[in-house]
Amino acid sequence: MSTTAMRTIASAMVMWAAFLATGALAQAGDNGTVVEEKTKTEPELLSQKCQPNENNEFVFKVNLWEYQYEVEGCEGVAPTLEIKRGVEYTLTQKDPTNWFHPLGLAYYPDGAHDDVPELEEPTPAECDEDQFKCNPGEGVKQAPLYCIGGECETYEDWNNGTVSGLDVYEPAFQIPEDQWEEAVSDAPASYSVKITIPEDSKTKEFYYFCHIHSGMSGLMVVTDPAEDANELVTPLASDYYGAPPEAFDVQCGTYDNVTTFNVDKDTYCPGMTFLCDPTGTPFSQCMEAIDCKMNYEMRVKEKETNKLAVFMEQMIPHHWNAILMSRIALKHAMDSEGFDDEDLNVPQLLRNIINVQMQQIQEMEGWLEKYSEPTVVCPAAK
Repeated sequence: MSTTAMRTIASAMVMWAAFLATGALAQAGDNGTVVEEKTKTEPELLSQKCQPNENNEFVFKVNLWEYQYEVEGCEGVAPTLEIKRGVEYTLTQKDPTNWFHPLGLAYYPDGAHDDVPELEEPTPAECDEDQFKCNPGEGVKQAPLYCIGGECETYEDWNNGTVSGLDVYEPAFQIPEDQWEEAVSDAPASYSVKITIPEDSKTKEFYYFCHIHSGMSGLMVVTDPAEDANELVTPLASDYYGAPPEAFDVQCGTYDNVTTFNVDKDTYCPGMTFLCDPTGTPFSQCMEAIDCKMNYEMRVKEKETNKLAVFMEQMIPHHWNAILMSRIALKHAMDSEGFDDEDLNVPQLLRNIINVQMQQIQEMEGWLEKYSEPTVVCPAAK
């Protein structure tokens, strides 16, 4: 998938975790409407510096609303992990939200999604090219060692498909979630990634990312780099994480520029109501807004020469609606009767919808970029 397609996904889904003092958070007013409230003076909670715990471990989880990694004990999303040369660190993925989010390590954001060199053994030849310049040094071995159930691969059997290398680790994250969770509960450190940057390495910065979903990268910084350490040719794009969300998106838990479909609903969906006898509560407003968004974005111009493109152009906003509904439910419906049903694991169901359909959207975006002209959204119905 190209950089353009992935940036579209990233900017649509990702936000800054908090605002500056002049920012706003959403609260429910007395009449159920969404109002703005000034936040306390605090730094932006994005890419905050993050230290390992006493076991040199970073314990990961995934924020399903902002769709970024978080690390236990560290503030915000997409934290910058600080490490030192010569020390082995463990990136642990035991929290249930990690399902469908196997970690990878690359010299530039998004790794395989963006066709950039990853930390591998041996070092990829591309690291010697001018567009990357990421070779850690002749003979230096630095690559993620994947572990399943406490059994970790080594450089001697690195990713040979028989121990627990990436070719085993990544598929394990795509088995049914209840099976994945059972494995985690049986062995708290069941899924993890070990990384050591050697003393003689020239690497100063690299990225963790998700092997299944693009747009989820975060920086790892060597705090005691070599004097001749490499400088990244292309730093993380300033708009990689998108723009801060507006109050309505924060209140809904959508983080997908839904506000305009609430404020200008009569423009996008004139005369339309998607919930019968709506209550006007924040939940009701959020559902009306995302349904209007889907309705508007599914009005695409038919392409007579490529019916499959039409299918995907309409399916993408349909999938987005399912994702946004799931996020709203996770934020607003946890007190609903049946949320803790013994037969249906509702939180797991909602996570499944978010994660699987997000991947399918990325696949369809990539296909459309290869085989179709840009999508044309028709004017709102009158």
